[in-house]
Amino acid sequence: MDEKSRILNFLGLMLLVGVLTYLVPQSIGLGAGGFDSQLTISIWNFYDTFAVTFFLMFIAFAISFIIKAGDKQYGSSVAFADLGESPALSLFGRFSQLQFGMLSTFVLGVVGLFVYSASQVTFTGLISLEQQFTPTAQLLFSSLLIPGAENMGLALVIATSMVLLRVIARATKMSGTTYVIMARVFVPMAGGLYWIINHLLRYASQDFQLTSVFVFGYLMSLLIVLTGSFVIGYIMHIMNNFFFDVRNHFSSDNVTVGVIAVLVGLGVLYGIIYRKSPFGKGGR
Repeated sequence: MDEKSRILNFLGLMLLVGVLTYLVPQSIGLGAGGFDSQLTISIWNFYDTFAVTFFLMFIAFAISFIIKAGDKQYGSSVAFADLGESPALSLFGRFSQLQFGMLSTFVLGVVGLFVYSASQVTFTGLISLEQQFTPTAQLLFSSLLIPGAENMGLALVIATSMVLLRVIARATKMSGTTYVIMARVFVPMAGGLYWIINHLLRYASQDFQLTSVFVFGYLMSLLIVLTGSFVIGYIMHIMNNFFFDVRNHFSSDNVTVGVIAVLVGLGVLYGIIYRKSPFGKGGR
C-alpha cells in the first residue's frame, strides 16, 4: 500500500467511526428526547470522554508513519486501517476496507443470529434506557455509542503495543518472524487485559463474567491483529450489543426474520458490487 492510500484509509475510517460513534447517537439523543434524562446525559458524558482516543490514535499513526527504520522487516501497521500489513495475514491485503467491512458484517451477522437465542452474555456493561428512548432509538444509541467509544480505546491499546514492540524489535535487532510471532501472541493479550479493566466496574465480583469479558476482548484483538483492521472488532462489538438489546425489546420471530432479510440484502448488494472480485483483488 502506498503512503497516500494508507493515509486516506486511516482518515476515512476515523471519520466514519467518529460520525457513527458521536454524531449519530448525539442526534438520536437530541431528536428522540433521550437527553431529557440525567441518566442518559451521564452515559453520554462518560463515553464522550473516549473521544480523546481519536487524537491519541492520530499520534500513534503519525509515529508509525514517520519512523521508517526497519519498515521492510517489521512494517508500520497499527492494525487500524492496515489490511494485510505485517503482522497481519497478507491474504487480507486483497480486500478494500469497504469490501472487508461488508464481509465482516455478513459473517458476524450470521454468527450472531445463531448464538442469539442461546446466550444471555454481554461484554459492554449495557444500561437500559427504555424509559428515555423508544426501543428503536435505544437500539441505535447503545449499538453505536458504546462499541465505537470502547473499541477506539482498544484500538489505542493495540496501536501503542505495536509501536512499542517495533521499538523493542529495532533496538534488539529482532528478526521479522520473531516480531510477527510476538505481535500475534502478546498484543491480543494486552487487548484482553484492557477489556477486563474497562469492565471491572460492572463485573468486579463475577469471575465467570470477567473470564468471558477477557475472552471477548482477546478474540477481538486477535482478529484485529490478524487482519490489520479495526473494522472486524468494531462490527463484532456492535453485533454483541445489537443482539443483546433486541432480545429485551422485540419478539424473537420478528428479530430473526428482520436479520435474515438484512443479511440476504447485504449478500445481494455485495454480489452486485463485487461480482468480478468476490474474494478481493486477484481472488478466484
